[in-house]
Amino acid sequence: MKIDVTPAIIDVDGKPVMTVNKEKEQVELTLRAVCVNALIMPKQNNNLTGEEKIRNDELARKIYNNNMVDFEAEEISWLLKGINDLYPAPVIYAQAKKMLSIKENKE
Repeated sequence: MKIDVTPAIIDVDGKPVMTVNKEKEQVELTLRAVCVNALIMPKQNNNLTGEEKIRNDELARKIYNNNMVDFEAEEISWLLKGINDLYPAPVIYAQAKKMLSIKENKE
């Protein structure tokens, strides 16, 4: 299922959630950034196997390098687990799940 990973995460006020990029500029937090960060950022309870780390790296590169990403259902489940582990803010998880699930249910 192809999903556009370029949309911004929307806060409860209807405005994009903002973040700071590598150049120290304020930019919109996109679904792409949330997904890639969930895959590559170390987490407190990082008990991943070597194979899971390789899976995260490959999936992160796939997302980073494409605007439209063809996801398998298990990749979406894996992503949502990582997003939930990394982001304590409910709005980020909820918006990411909505963006990933809407497309999943249409196909």
